[in-house]
Amino acid sequence: MQPAFDMLGWIFNRHSNGNVLIAKIDATENDAPIEFGNHVDVYPTLLFKMAGASSPEVYRGDRSFDAMSHFVLTECKKGGLDKAIVSRLEEDIDEVVMD
Repeated sequence: MQPAFDMLGWIFNRHSNGNVLIAKIDATENDAPIEFGNHVDVYPTLLFKMAGASSPEVYRGDRSFDAMSHFVLTECKKGGLDKAIVSRLEEDIDEVVMD
């Protein structure tokens, strides 16, 4: 899963103009942000939280790049991320999935 997660972070951090941050937190070594509540119950856990949202969406799907990127893109669209940014993200994701 680590290579898929790293690629996910690279693409979203590169194209989202700071609107989407993919980050890793080692909850065994650090205190998870309070708004994560008790959502971190398995390792690794992927959470998505839009700015202004009270709690994150928890991802429970497959740990492949394709599945995780689809989850993050879907949440970005629901949250109203700029369509031009979404389009650039989709293009990069499609290139990775095709390889």
